[in-house]
Amino acid sequence: MNKYEREQLQKIAKALTSTEDLTQEARLDLVFSALFELDKIQKGQLDGLSEEQLEEVFSGDITKTLIAQISATKDTDNTGIKDVRSILSNVMRNPWRFGLSGKMQLNSFFHPYAETSIAPNLSEIANEPEVSRLLVLKRNWIARNIFPEQYSDKEPENAQIFVDALRKGDYARASEFASWICKKYSDPLLNPGRELPAADNLIPCAAYELAQTDVRAEDLTAIVHFMDHAKDGDALYSATTMWSGLQSMHNRLWALTKKYPEEHPQQILQMMRAEHEEFLNKPNPFKSLIEGCDFVEVVDLSAHFTPDKINAFANQNRDSLTANLIVLNTDEATLQDIEVLVDIKNRIFEYIHYLENHRSDKTSVTFNNRLNAANEMLTVLQKGGTIKGDVIPAIKEQMAVIEKNKPGLAELGFLGYLVEHLIDRFLPKPTMRKETTKTLEELQTFVEPKKDEPKREQPEVQSKDIEMDVFPPSEVKLK
Repeated sequence: MNKYEREQLQKIAKALTSTEDLTQEARLDLVFSALFELDKIQKGQLDGLSEEQLEEVFSGDITKTLIAQISATKDTDNTGIKDVRSILSNVMRNPWRFGLSGKMQLNSFFHPYAETSIAPNLSEIANEPEVSRLLVLKRNWIARNIFPEQYSDKEPENAQIFVDALRKGDYARASEFASWICKKYSDPLLNPGRELPAADNLIPCAAYELAQTDVRAEDLTAIVHFMDHAKDGDALYSATTMWSGLQSMHNRLWALTKKYPEEHPQQILQMMRAEHEEFLNKPNPFKSLIEGCDFVEVVDLSAHFTPDKINAFANQNRDSLTANLIVLNTDEATLQDIEVLVDIKNRIFEYIHYLENHRSDKTSVTFNNRLNAANEMLTVLQKGGTIKGDVIPAIKEQMAVIEKNKPGLAELGFLGYLVEHLIDRFLPKPTMRKETTKTLEELQTFVEPKKDEPKREQPEVQSKDIEMDVFPPSEVKLK
């Protein structure tokens, strides 16, 4: 064991230490960052480490410390420590689901911990709902590292932060809307009956929380786009919760308007906000909210999310939308993988801008084919999936279109960039290298990969489809 490896195990031990005054996010940062660094070491990716960090050290002490921490926290009530334990256990069972290699399995790197309380029973089927929850935690950790400006150390005081994020296409932040409401209304002070905030009973809470913001019916444009592009899980759940919450909010406002026809719309909104405050002071606020969001008629809001409006929103926010959808929709990826895809996204935008600013013939079929191919690459990144199984094959198809349509020499650097930073990074196959080299040599240029760049091991895809209840689905689906 080298010194850097020991440092990573010390981070995991710290994440498990009950005496440490750490937030849940801090513990997650410790464990996820340590796991991905340990995986790189096991795969021999040692570039960037100093001689001191690579110095061999005795491993027995840190192993004993970590085993002791695992034992001491077996019956912990600390939510953050529970999450760390569950993450370690599920990584030992199936590291590929978390973007780690097989070297991080129980029978490999974690073999010294096979007799601890977190060691999984490999003969049993994994708890899929729990794995899905942990993958959301990992995704949120990645999002906080990719988009630090979207987050703060403080818990959101109201839903305004999610509305603001939605309008800018910051879907990674907006995807936490439903979990924020669930957490708030799981508090025994607001929910003394301990009724689970989920499904239909969450929608009235969302309606009243949104009423405390400056949300407008026009925001349905962004919500519908979010619904149509969030692949699954809590992101789609948050999008549909926003949809249903905003619809219920307008239904309740209309019910109040009919009851008080002389009042100004702003006064009607204040009435709904006052209802919210009144319900929060009831003996059972959660139950009062559910029963209080009363309406008979459903307001038709379809004029606010026409295809033209949705496309205009998507075009205006395409950069941020693409980056956020990369984080939300890319499966089995590391933080470093996501950083690479975001860099690829930036390079594609640069290429699109280059094409649009160097259009010599507006009727050129080959030019339009190249531009369409570049735009399709952004769609590929937004759709996500696994990098090896979904993203790279689709990107290669569009690269072939650009090659076939004979781009000028100035554009060929873009193709070389994709080969070096995406395809060669994740699929280091000699045959593909030869084919790509031959094609680019015929076009008189080629960008060689960095010789000192370590080859990234790509595990076999072992993910399973996860069924989750999502409601209500969007009635407008855009390609």
